[in-house]
Amino acid sequence: MEALSVILRDDDLNALSTVDEVDQRYGEVLDSFPMFFAAIPKIKVGGDNFLHISKDFLERHRGCCFALTKESEIITYLRAKKFCKFAIHGLTHERSKRGKFEFEERSFVAERRLDEATRIVLDLGFPADVFVPPHDRIHPNWLPHLKKKGLQLCRGLGCTNRTLRPSFLSGNLDTALHRCKIGLQGFSWPMGCRAVCGVPHYFSLRFKSLEQVKRCFNKWRPHHGPLVVVTHVHHHDAKSIGEFYKLLDYCVQKRVRIKDRFDYN
Repeated sequence: MEALSVILRDDDLNALSTVDEVDQRYGEVLDSFPMFFAAIPKIKVGGDNFLHISKDFLERHRGCCFALTKESEIITYLRAKKFCKFAIHGLTHERSKRGKFEFEERSFVAERRLDEATRIVLDLGFPADVFVPPHDRIHPNWLPHLKKKGLQLCRGLGCTNRTLRPSFLSGNLDTALHRCKIGLQGFSWPMGCRAVCGVPHYFSLRFKSLEQVKRCFNKWRPHHGPLVVVTHVHHHDAKSIGEFYKLLDYCVQKRVRIKDRFDYN
């Protein structure tokens, strides 16, 4: 396990996230360990991820957009935390009229979405150099545009719902380590390839339990880069919170480095 490292990432933070839910989940973590929030800059009500708001609010505000700003209560809270980092997680996290995920298709509209998302995160006062495509789906033609904007790419080890399941990855990691696909186009490259088309690239694993991560570590190698462990603050209960803190204790005991930036050093 020598020289292994992890990056902690939470997905789907947005303008509707509350300080209470984030503080309950990560309050102590953010005072001691670096944590990346893959934020949705301008969430659209009625999109994919609304388990954390009431049905009444959903019905009253369906179709409305809420953008993160410097004045947002959640941003004020996170800016005061020493180890808080940000990544760009789409713009609105909604699907197209054709049912495609936000960056699954290459289009001029999506290009403008990326420009707006980058601007919003920069205006919050956080670096905007890591892009996390919603649902891990991104069209391969996006790579030159990411390179032009100086963005690094972080996405999951698989491309279909089945391959994204933690149980599948823990049992089939050998296969995943050799080949990873983007979107539905079958665009692939081997694990250990640190950049594709000039875009630095990192792989992530949806966190379920400490045992799942330990099984992954048994097959992970330092040249694969840091393992990005992904959680969702809006989808967790007391049991999953306990597992997350077990992971932190394990990393400290085994001297697994928790990184504060995306790189291969």
